[in-house]
Amino acid sequence: MEYREVTERCVFTVTGEGADEETMEKLIETGDTEQIIHRAIQEQLCGRVRDTPQEIQERHGTVKEIETKLLELQQ
Repeated sequence: MEYREVTERCVFTVTGEGADEETMEKLIETGDTEQIIHRAIQEQLCGRVRDTPQEIQERHGTVKEIETKLLELQQ
């Protein structure tokens, strides 16, 4: 895979859109592709951190429901 193709994929992954020819040339000439990859990694990590408390709350709620049902079965 060529460097240009990798760069195009990175841009699409980060922005959700393909870059035009002029933007691609600037990215390749300036080497800003590293910044794009770094930003993508940071955004993924931040998204996971934001989602974690909600997942914990959902699991806690599920555990509480299971506990209630087990107590009902025990009676």
